[in-house]
Amino acid sequence: MSDRTRIICLGLILALALGVRASRLNNGFQQDEFGPVYAIGQRDHSVNATPAKANPLVPVPSWEHVRTRSVLPYGIVNPVPLHNYLLHGIAQVLPITEWSLRLPSLLAGLATVWAMYRLARALAGGTAGLLAALFTAIDPTQIAVSTMARPYALASLACVLSLRHSCDDRPGERRSHVHCAARHEHRRMAR
Repeated sequence: MSDRTRIICLGLILALALGVRASRLNNGFQQDEFGPVYAIGQRDHSVNATPAKANPLVPVPSWEHVRTRSVLPYGIVNPVPLHNYLLHGIAQVLPITEWSLRLPSLLAGLATVWAMYRLARALAGGTAGLLAALFTAIDPTQIAVSTMARPYALASLACVLSLRHSCDDRPGERRSHVHCAARHEHRRMAR
């Protein structure tokens, strides 16, 4: 398969991934997403009603407010709420809506599809890379984490990039996935 054909196929797979995920961006917030919404947004004035377009959520005043409102299970304050800081930055530019708060996860999910292509291509060739990208694009778990205002898609991307990086010691030399995984685990244990 030529490089041009491979690039076209990868583009189609990314378009498929975007289409599957984009259709879910405006669904109502799930229970798991209310934590980040609480951490970054507040009412313009005190209202005891369900949010409406007449009184939308607005960003909290500062990064410190985000940190104190970022609560882990059991009421533990999150010491470094990086994902909530990211969402607060987005809320400064875009309105606080389902699609805007899910945008980082969507982009990370698409990047994960691309990263899986790169990883599998490095390990087993271009066709394997395209298959890995396709399976990642249509995987229900990947779709779910890519359409939530939670850091799961960012964590997934970080894992794939970490494994890909551990295979880059000697460019041009193909390794088995077992070797790459073992090398990655060895580095993790050495810390």
